[in-house]
Amino acid sequence: MIKRIFAVATVTLLASCSDGGSGTTPDPVDNTTDTETETETETETETETGDGVRAGAYIGDFGSGNGVYVLGADNTLSGLALAADGTANSLFGNIGAGSTFAGTLRSHFHASNDPANQGVFGPGQLAANAPTLAATAFNLNIVDGQTIESLSGAAVNLTAAGDGALAAATPNSVAGSWSGRYQFCNDEEGTMGCNTLLTEVTFAGTTVSGRTAVITDGIEGTFTPAIAGSIAAVGDDVSTLTFTWNGNSYDGSIAFLPGSTTQLVFLGQTDAEADNATIASLLTR
Repeated sequence: MIKRIFAVATVTLLASCSDGGSGTTPDPVDNTTDTETETETETETETETGDGVRAGAYIGDFGSGNGVYVLGADNTLSGLALAADGTANSLFGNIGAGSTFAGTLRSHFHASNDPANQGVFGPGQLAANAPTLAATAFNLNIVDGQTIESLSGAAVNLTAAGDGALAAATPNSVAGSWSGRYQFCNDEEGTMGCNTLLTEVTFAGTTVSGRTAVITDGIEGTFTPAIAGSIAAVGDDVSTLTFTWNGNSYDGSIAFLPGSTTQLVFLGQTDAEADNATIASLLTR
């Protein structure tokens, strides 16, 4: 049963200007020119529509609760909504370069730690096979650098992460070693047994390395595949993630939980036909 759970599980987922003259100050007059008026109008428009940069971090509800979602330069999306009971839903896919998207994304359900601890998630399995079904079909409107919202169907309401909304998860800020532990239990053959899924990761510049391991009764098992890949900053708040693990290539992201500088979501998914479709872990230093 341990092997089966581990195979299904993922080992684990914001002019001054001065008067140069010395004469007397004239009475105030309206010196606004048409050019200045046009410039002010353009500035107001830029403020209203955001910076126009599509890639970056978006915060809000993607149909399965509030979370952080990373949109890469290639329009790939990855993110995770973490519930108060420790369960989570991750989402992956590509929403294209247009201002709208109608299609499906891949959703995964992540069970809570056993016993449940708030903020700790572990295994990931396709939502269709999980107790909690997350939406996978979406009809979206995207305003670059501002919002991702539903036009119909599953309710989506995301806004671009503003300054200070997320702690920076960039190569410089996350440098060093991190780890995450998730405990799962089973009652196969009438004997309750618990195991720990361990994820260990080290960031050095744009390189990521590490491993995963199954620990039973304090003893590491033999299944300890390596993690090897890279990260790339997306704006100032988050990074995309590409790595190999257990013979497959995974793509995802890293991001801090909102309001946290210590809990880092490590999230990846493979498009290969693999028992472990995702790797997700909540890492701490």
